[in-house]
Amino acid sequence: MRRQQYLELKRSQKIQRDSEPQRRTCFVCYRPQESCLCEHIHPFETKTKFVFLMHPKEAKKQRLGTGRMSHATLKNSEIIVAENVDDESRFNQILFDENSDCFLL
Repeated sequence: MRRQQYLELKRSQKIQRDSEPQRRTCFVCYRPQESCLCEHIHPFETKTKFVFLMHPKEAKKQRLGTGRMSHATLKNSEIIVAENVDDESRFNQILFDENSDCFLL
């Protein structure tokens, strides 16, 4: 295939993609509305506080993976997004709090 033909093909594919209607997104779970899970999530209280440590790449790539799904279900939870936990003050504050029992799994 010649270069010019290849470029024309790519332009036509881009025009076709741009003209297709955008999928509607749920702004709570960030999934397409056709596969939104929000109505199936029933948050509940726990005696234990759960902290989910998430890598920044996972946070950007996974809109509603197991970490986000668990956080949405557990009212007493939080997500900390960090690559290097040594520099993450909130993570260290939780881990080294003398008034609570904290376990890192």
